[in-house]
Amino acid sequence: MNKKKNRIIIIMLILVLLILGFVIASFIKSTLGYGEERIVKELTSMGEEIYNDYYYPSISSEKSEEDISNFLKAYERIGLKFNLNELEKYNSNFKEKISKFKNNNKQCNKDDTMVVIYPKSPYGKTDYTLEIKLECGFKN
Repeated sequence: MNKKKNRIIIIMLILVLLILGFVIASFIKSTLGYGEERIVKELTSMGEEIYNDYYYPSISSEKSEEDISNFLKAYERIGLKFNLNELEKYNSNFKEKISKFKNNNKQCNKDDTMVVIYPKSPYGKTDYTLEIKLECGFKN
């Protein structure tokens, strides 16, 4: 009976230690910043928001479809580049997220980490592709 009790206690201690280890690992990871996959996801979302809610409406107001197309066609190959410094100025929510763009406590380069938006024909509000460029020290 004593052996059975001891085994149960040992199993419970192991479970508690595993759960504690998981909680500590999660806390450490959250304080060190986002991982590469999360940064790409966040930058993609930011790029979509800035283009759909700010950039496209600002260039398309009071312009014909032909004028919009001609303007955006110039950026089809070179893209519209928004680095972290520019994205931080867009809103405080972006700034807060960008502050967590780190690789092992090292902040991503704010000039070279960016989202590039490539408008594509027929140059409507949702006619674009995104490219994410990271300079955060992650292995390529």
